[in-house]
Amino acid sequence: MANPYLAFALLIYAALDGIRTGATLPEPINLNLFKADTATLAGVERLPESLEAACKAAGDSAFIRAHIPAPILAIYCEK
Repeated sequence: MANPYLAFALLIYAALDGIRTGATLPEPINLNLFKADTATLAGVERLPESLEAACKAAGDSAFIRAHIPAPILAIYCEK
């Protein structure tokens, strides 16, 4: 689950950053992730699997810290 306002804001910031820096998109992956074997998935970056891991990733991300104020992150990530 995600706050759609924060998620869309970060998507827009990411798109603008990519345009500004001339970033290239990674190659698409055309496979069924549920049926793929471990060797195939070895090179695929995974999203955090828990709220704690997602909060740590957000706190460690300079990009997110630059665009989401610390008090807002604290609302979602402090216990």
